[in-house]
Amino acid sequence: MHHKSTLTILAFVILFASCSGSKNFSAKGTNEEIVYKAVKFLNKRPDDAYALGELKFNYQQAVKNRQERISTWRNTADVNRWDKIINELEALQGMYDAINSNASLLKATNAQSYFNAIAVAKDSAAAEYYLAGQDYLQREGRENMKLAYYAFKKADQYVSNYKDSRRKMQEAFDKSILIVVINPVHDDNFFNNNWNNRGYGYNREYLQQNLIRDLGGYNSSTNPTRFYTDWDARRKGINPDWIIDLTWQNIYVQRPTESSYDRNRSKKIEIGKDTSGRPVYQTVYATVRISRLSYTANGDLEYQVTDAKQNKNIQWNRIPAYVSWQDEYATYTGDGRALEPSDWTLINNNNRGQQYYTNDDVLNELTKKVYYDIRNRLQQLTEW
Repeated sequence: MHHKSTLTILAFVILFASCSGSKNFSAKGTNEEIVYKAVKFLNKRPDDAYALGELKFNYQQAVKNRQERISTWRNTADVNRWDKIINELEALQGMYDAINSNASLLKATNAQSYFNAIAVAKDSAAAEYYLAGQDYLQREGRENMKLAYYAFKKADQYVSNYKDSRRKMQEAFDKSILIVVINPVHDDNFFNNNWNNRGYGYNREYLQQNLIRDLGGYNSSTNPTRFYTDWDARRKGINPDWIIDLTWQNIYVQRPTESSYDRNRSKKIEIGKDTSGRPVYQTVYATVRISRLSYTANGDLEYQVTDAKQNKNIQWNRIPAYVSWQDEYATYTGDGRALEPSDWTLINNNNRGQQYYTNDDVLNELTKKVYYDIRNRLQQLTEW
């Protein structure tokens, strides 16, 4: 009886010691998360049996899971499987590197390096991506040149300049270059009968030239598209692949709406001095009547992208634009000495409610509203 009690107490003591020694280690997370947590913990507390047991178990499970995924992907034909296989191998190597930092943990887990396996996989990936690039390069069409370019780029990433992968990348890039002419914006709007002040401030080439500049012009090294004005294309004898036409449609400026409000002013001013020479003040008053004209304008920028060689539509759409602005002028009653400089600015407004925004001003403001939208659409359409 005494012997049985002693064994019971001893087992309890061992269990208590084990639990109390591991009270700071939490085996929560994925297998790999627990591996990294256990390595960090055991580097500080190398005698913790519980943490070591969790490290060994979770390392084995993590390796098993990743090896199973590698086996599955090796049995597929998709060249992109190599990206997944190499990612798995590098994850396994990452766990090995963490464990290898502690010789006792390396011995306890029998962790293996995947350095050579990664090198072999990268060489196989480079070879297969290179062959895929060669296949795409033999086909017709810009999309195939794009696929060839990125296949050769992958080969180069896995093995630096594998065979002649960089030269092949340039070949695919050059074969996919698209020549695009952007014409000046066309506007045949007469606006509405209430707004027919043409002006001379609208530059038809502004939108054209800014788009060409921001899209890379004809010297881009990253996007295989060359953009030209119609004038440059004619001057250089260039036959475009695509032509982009821009047209303002449905422009309408509504009659201005007028509103008014009053602003009361008062100010103490010196009107003289008393018999003792001290200044004498008087409060003067004025009322400023402010008239406000509110304008709105809207229109649609139509763009048409045409395949010039096959005479077929690539893309057509309209981008709506809306702008509004206000004009204020003022009159006053009362004593002008009570007014502020801002009041006089409105009072001396020479336009005084007259139409002084021209059609060209409206077109310039509408152009600003649609610019980033049309630029982004054309960029998405022409870039890789």
